[in-house]
Amino acid sequence: MESQNSGGSRIETADPDLRDLSRLFYPRGIAVIGASDNYARGSSMFLHSLVALGYQGGLYPVNVSGEEIIMGLPAYRSVRDIPGPVDYAVIGVPASATAGVVAECIEKQVPFIHFFTAGFGELQTEEGRRLEDELVRLASGKTRLIGPNCMGAYCPEARVGFDSTHPVESGRVAFISQSGGHAINFIRCATERGLRLSKAISYGNASDLSSSDFLRYFSEDDRTGVIGIYIEGVREKRLFFDALREAAARKPVIIWKGGRTPAGTTAAVGHTGALAGSFEVWKAMIKQAGAVLVDDYEEMIELMLGLECLPFPSGLNTALICTGGGNSVVAADQCYEAGLTLPPLKEETQRELLTVLREAGTIRRNPIDSSAHGIYPENILKLVRIVEKDPNVECILFAYQLYFLFRNVKRFGISTEDAFEQIIESLKTVRETAAKPVAFAVQRDSDVIEAETFRLTLKNRLLEAGVCTFDSVRGASKVLAHMRRLQERREGI
Repeated sequence: MESQNSGGSRIETADPDLRDLSRLFYPRGIAVIGASDNYARGSSMFLHSLVALGYQGGLYPVNVSGEEIIMGLPAYRSVRDIPGPVDYAVIGVPASATAGVVAECIEKQVPFIHFFTAGFGELQTEEGRRLEDELVRLASGKTRLIGPNCMGAYCPEARVGFDSTHPVESGRVAFISQSGGHAINFIRCATERGLRLSKAISYGNASDLSSSDFLRYFSEDDRTGVIGIYIEGVREKRLFFDALREAAARKPVIIWKGGRTPAGTTAAVGHTGALAGSFEVWKAMIKQAGAVLVDDYEEMIELMLGLECLPFPSGLNTALICTGGGNSVVAADQCYEAGLTLPPLKEETQRELLTVLREAGTIRRNPIDSSAHGIYPENILKLVRIVEKDPNVECILFAYQLYFLFRNVKRFGISTEDAFEQIIESLKTVRETAAKPVAFAVQRDSDVIEAETFRLTLKNRLLEAGVCTFDSVRGASKVLAHMRRLQERREGI
């Protein structure tokens, strides 16, 4: 979403206070310019979100209409009238009025100005570019710009954000996004999977501050352990590459690249004027920098989950445990496509598996077809214990299909709670005692609403118990493969 004028910072500044982004994420005061009591207009939703999140700094609605109270807060005609310090201004006025507001913010010495307003370089019109260039000219050496055409900053620790439903609990994930919508959805989906964020930024056209600036900041941020990026294009690839390489040397960096195809590239230009560039060049650059390329935010979130709850695999040799012959064939294909290898199990391992599995109707090589035996909670731990002792195995992927268990719970009147408790205890024991990484794929294998509710309830209960699971074999296998490659880069292999 960076505009044609973006990529590296366009604003020259020697002022260290304007290079340090701390006040953006931990502002002493925030001005919301263009706010009103009408939630649907201008920047009002930002004011509502800051109130709902419990922001404790100075919060100042600004509206030229002269309203004295907006959302229960004293309001001001101009940011210049605000009595306290303002470190972050959110602007939601028409594009044609933004230059005057920027001039007032500069007079107030506001270090960071965020433009929710669209209608600039992303329009690919002469007037849109002129308006954006004017903002950059006004700001140069005096303030920093986020956007235009974006959602701005999220920092749960500081109760700063742009969506009232986002959590205020902090975690170790930072997210950088050219898309405001993707920033909102990523935070929501990551939260649903049990992740929490340290910070996030939606930066839109990147007229000034860009992905490179935020990469450098998050790479040095002690509160951030892993960085995710949604990016469409950059103006200065070398600047971005250097920032990416430096960040990836310190912590995992995961990239979701938009605009991979001719159709996507065209869409990116219309979105915020991004020059997406050749996807082959992007792939090579990401690999050389030591970052990880993923296909979508689901893959990004699952990799972040793996980094949080699994040890790094010592290799790609994987024992695949399935519950059905056809499932094991397809799952083996998916593991191979992800880059995992399925080595043959030792003869003694196969013999020991017979203490759990019947000889008829099961396969004990690799992949292991446990038939229905692998569904039952009491056998999960037994199978993992046997397989993890095999010297050929470096990690384990358990493809868990719940529909058979769900059907039997209904058929025989088994307590759902009892079934859940047994599975949870078994998987908790695996998590706490397994000597090798064990990834559980709790697969969606039915469109029956009651069955899917059963699966999601179990996933959520496991999450509450500290056990992360993956939605598919394909997803789990990619996580293990990505984690191994990250470890190899750390070890210089």
